[in-house]
Amino acid sequence: KFGSSLILMVEIALALSKGKPKIAAQAAQSALDASIRQKLPSQPFFYAVQAFVAEQTGDFETASTALENALSQWPDEARWHVWAAEMQKGLAAPDTEIALKHLSQAIHFEPKHGAHYLKLGKIYLEIGDPESAIPVLEQAACSLSKQSEPRMALARAYQATGDIAQIFNNAERAAELDPR
Repeated sequence: KFGSSLILMVEIALALSKGKPKIAAQAAQSALDASIRQKLPSQPFFYAVQAFVAEQTGDFETASTALENALSQWPDEARWHVWAAEMQKGLAAPDTEIALKHLSQAIHFEPKHGAHYLKLGKIYLEIGDPESAIPVLEQAACSLSKQSEPRMALARAYQATGDIAQIFNNAERAAELDPR
């Protein structure tokens, strides 16, 4: 329907993802189908395009499945793992364990990227597991030493454990970093 140019199909899908979501989804699917027929080694990229377009249109189920397919072939894409974890929030039945698994994988592939630790720590806090959150958030605070957000998350984690000294220590450090 869109011709044989994979790049053109991807460009159509991305350009129309917000304004013409049905056409965008068709273009993304056409690109993916062509990449499968041609047995391209870059096939996971086309799954990621499909995931992006589906996410833009609010179809989180398709987006999540497409991204899982991409990761099954290119499992070392740390940012795709973060994306897959964040996408769980949009699903009808979010799976925290899947989000935790993907963020752990992202940390494995990018251990110096503090934002991954922060996201993982926040999920631990959301599920009521401050003991697991604290060491992860300590790593985030160390990696993101000029940002207040990890310190505030640490203060919340310590609040859940009742450690008053650490609550004040981290809240004070957050206020120093971001005095507004």
